[in-house]
Amino acid sequence: MEINKSEYIKRLEKRAKKNRGKEYRNLYLRISYAIAKDGHIKRVGARAFGVFIVIRTYMDREGIAYPSLRTIAYQSGCGVGTVQREIKRLIQEDWLAKEGRVETKDGKFGNTKYRIIETDLTRGSGQKGFLAKPLTNRDNGREG
Repeated sequence: MEINKSEYIKRLEKRAKKNRGKEYRNLYLRISYAIAKDGHIKRVGARAFGVFIVIRTYMDREGIAYPSLRTIAYQSGCGVGTVQREIKRLIQEDWLAKEGRVETKDGKFGNTKYRIIETDLTRGSGQKGFLAKPLTNRDNGREG
């Protein structure tokens, strides 16, 4: 699938101008330092982690996100094929699960729905437990 980047960027910019930021539900994403210190990023890989963060920013209150592969590719700086491989890895590592597809108004199927499974290491500002303690007892990387 070839992406015409200039046309796609123009559409995203037009949509952003029209929305004036209203489209985004979670303004903040809190990431526990345990995600790096305890080797979670190393386990899934930096590219997969970047793809996860992009998908995670689209999550609704039910833990479902459905950005298009093109949107994920554009926002993560990866190609669509790379995004597909990294999503597969995130599913294998139990960070994401596929939940079917979005049904469009004309009865066709659209984007894949992803359930965000990994919510202990990343929490959105509108999410229950956002201010919970991190999952590790380390103090700025020094074990004690």
